[in-house]
Amino acid sequence: PVEARGADVGVPIVVLASTGDPATPYAGAQRLAAGLKTGVLITRAGEGHGALRRGAACVDAAATAALTAGDAGFDVTAQRC
Repeated sequence: PVEARGADVGVPIVVLASTGDPATPYAGAQRLAAGLKTGVLITRAGEGHGALRRGAACVDAAATAALTAGDAGFDVTAQRC
């Protein structure tokens, strides 16, 4: 089990996950995002480990927004692609 202690931040915490990931099951990503005060789950519908740069545009866009934001005001919403 993962505990998200100290995760009380004012910016979105983007959690990326694939539905068919054999190494890190999707249910764990759902629990993690739900347990974070500002957690936002971005889902890649597909098989294989990892979600970033695996052909899912919404995943890549959310990660890019989070990593290049100049401040806490970036916008990201939970989505599945």
